[in-house]
Amino acid sequence: MLLLFLLTYTITAASPSDKDHLLFDLPLPEAIQKSLFFPPSKNLKASRWYDAGVEAMQSETNDAESLFLAVYLFTAATHVEPHRTQSWHNLAVSLSALSNGFSGESQLVVLCEAQWAARLANAMGGRRRGGQTSIVSDYPQLCGSLPGGKHQLFLTKILELEQQGQHLEATRLLCETDKLTITTLATEIKRGVLTAATARSAWVAARVCGVVKISNAVETDVLGQVESSVQSHWNIKTIEIEAIVHARMKDNKTVYFESEDVAMRGDKNRFEVKLQAEAPFDDPKLIAASHLTFFTRLIMNDNELELDTFSYVRSNPGAVHQRWHFDVEQLFQTPIEGLEGEVESEVEMEVESEVESEMEMESEVEMESEVEMESEVESDHGDEQQRVMFEAQRYHSPFGIVAVIPLLDVRSWSGPTEFLTGSHIIPLSEDESFWKNNVEMAPAVSFETTVGDVVLFDLRLLHRGTPNLSDTARNILYVSYVRSWYMDPSNFKRPQSRRFDTLDKSTRKLFTRVDSKTYTKQLETLIEEMLGTEKLKQMRSRGEYAQRSVRL
Repeated sequence: MLLLFLLTYTITAASPSDKDHLLFDLPLPEAIQKSLFFPPSKNLKASRWYDAGVEAMQSETNDAESLFLAVYLFTAATHVEPHRTQSWHNLAVSLSALSNGFSGESQLVVLCEAQWAARLANAMGGRRRGGQTSIVSDYPQLCGSLPGGKHQLFLTKILELEQQGQHLEATRLLCETDKLTITTLATEIKRGVLTAATARSAWVAARVCGVVKISNAVETDVLGQVESSVQSHWNIKTIEIEAIVHARMKDNKTVYFESEDVAMRGDKNRFEVKLQAEAPFDDPKLIAASHLTFFTRLIMNDNELELDTFSYVRSNPGAVHQRWHFDVEQLFQTPIEGLEGEVESEVEMEVESEVESEMEMESEVEMESEVEMESEVESDHGDEQQRVMFEAQRYHSPFGIVAVIPLLDVRSWSGPTEFLTGSHIIPLSEDESFWKNNVEMAPAVSFETTVGDVVLFDLRLLHRGTPNLSDTARNILYVSYVRSWYMDPSNFKRPQSRRFDTLDKSTRKLFTRVDSKTYTKQLETLIEEMLGTEKLKQMRSRGEYAQRSVRL
């Protein structure tokens, strides 16, 4: 009873005056909060949070203490593994069960958070026996009366348009700068875990528009160190760059150039420069910042992420508009068999039918069916529909997310990146030329940012740099988080051996990766011959790891 009283007090007292903000606030126990970045005990997988939550929900006592514990553990699970649909589903189930100990607005707040968790799980592809339910017939309208509730209902309508094939209409309604900005509340920052409503806002924005801005995602102290190091790095590189540009202009060659670590991006006032995995760039507070990794894993529906491009883009005063472009070639351009028409509609319609179901919550939850990690899909189409559903989810999930991290405040006149919203989704039967020929069909947005903000955009999204009209250079980190199987084939040259130059074009394409590794081996042999085996050992990793163990 004491725990119930404390939660009631927290929820009712945490209501912000700004009605655009969220209301739900469930502080985590200190022991769980401090351990969020690690499994509950040593040598246990991160999924232990989920497993412990299931144990708490299956407790024979089914009392308030067990329900609170389940909510805490499933909350931790959604933070550690936000890509895991079942964690959001069971968070919704446990919150719904817990709500029976409340009344009035406090009960509604808990149930609405459960509803947003359930709808997020559905949208991410969750299909479980029992489905997600509402508390009363007018429940969706009641949620709309809470802070942030109207926006969540608006997102439901956006997803309805998507499932009806009205992608362009959805982008026109949703893809505005203010609607694509996710601002975490002080209460969320304090407990270190975001609410389901915040997570759903970001997921839908990224799914439909392909870009989202996360406020205060990275600590400013580490960014100050990074800015200083980037500036020092540029001061050294600029000598090399200016010499190359001058030589090419003198020889009447095309000014554009690209090397293994530097590339001109648009004109001679904008360059992308690769960085190394060294201090301060490898600081976990930067590339593994809590909110940054949370949103990348959530949006990509994947935990197996690696860094691909790791660079900074410097836009000097006078930089002009870039052309609209994709950073990399699109994948899966051929429409997936079975995606069109009836099957796609059925998959999406079930998501919304589960969301809109109007059933009263029962006080006891049948955990054998609710918390089951893998349940059977009740469908007349059987295994074939399961395959199509999986392919549909993969087709719409990005294979990479780029994090644009400003190192100085970026204003409209200092050259923010502009994004053509929705262009990451190519209509079936079309190819990437569709968007290049129809850039006026969707809203273009750019974001003013302050140090600490991060803009995440789908690697498939059409975008361009805008003019730097200020008298100050603009540096941004440009970091791509990609699925473990993906490697950028388009940007920057790979180091190759001299023999590579003798190969014909088709053979070069096949041997690009193999020859690059051969070149590295040649360098190692040369070092060993000149400096000795011991020097080579000092440079290389000790190798005390298995390749699979380095995965997230």
